[in-house]
Amino acid sequence: MSVAAEKPLEVLPGVYLVRADNSSAMSFSGTNTWVVFNRSTYSCCIIDPAVSKQRHQSAIEQLCADQRIDPSVILLTHDHRDHAGGSNRLSKVWHIPCLGLRNGTLSQATLDSFLGKGFIRIIPLPGHSSDSVGYYLTGLRALFTGDVLFSEGWSFVGSEDSSIADYLDTLDRIEAMLEKGFVKVVLPGHLDLMNSERASIRIREYRQHRKDRLTKIKVLLERDGLVDSDAIVQKVYSDLPDERLRLFAKRSVEKQVKYLLS
Repeated sequence: MSVAAEKPLEVLPGVYLVRADNSSAMSFSGTNTWVVFNRSTYSCCIIDPAVSKQRHQSAIEQLCADQRIDPSVILLTHDHRDHAGGSNRLSKVWHIPCLGLRNGTLSQATLDSFLGKGFIRIIPLPGHSSDSVGYYLTGLRALFTGDVLFSEGWSFVGSEDSSIADYLDTLDRIEAMLEKGFVKVVLPGHLDLMNSERASIRIREYRQHRKDRLTKIKVLLERDGLVDSDAIVQKVYSDLPDERLRLFAKRSVEKQVKYLLS
């Protein structure tokens, strides 16, 4: 799917993608900001306002002006800077709250009060970070997943509060929702949205990818006695597409070693 930065695109009825112009080795082609309109209650939410760059903020503001509905709340899938960086500025523009798990403001009752009861449901998705959540758009059976799952590439599970165990459980949770037909489309924090078939394939690929990495690291720990994370990175992540990712690979190795030794 071709998406131009800062050009709102309606991907589902009432659901718009505004991709931030912040491409990098970690954010791929840019962070996805999702703007969701509930026309039955004349309300709107912004999921992951991304960066505070004026061009991105202006694109969101113009979209809401064109739809003639001001947003009532900002929602964060998690509190990483490339997803939450624009929240303060947009909160001030519309005098609206920013809800997230990290700051203790996010609850289902609060969400219902802004958007209507049951319009969006909160789904815990820890692993990438401890505060990662998904937002389930009930009417369209669509799940906003933040940085848990992408249409290509891999999610980073190496932040200070990342957890391999939680992440694997989260993949199971999403897979179950897909298998039961609760989710028909996945809208991630970067790259393209996925239908249920593609998302299911990606989950299997993610699980196998993680299993392969863990197996390699386990061999290095048990057979070769390697404990130095830099040395493990050299062995396991020799295929890094960008040298700038080496530090992130090291952090990921440290989380995987912790998981294996727990």
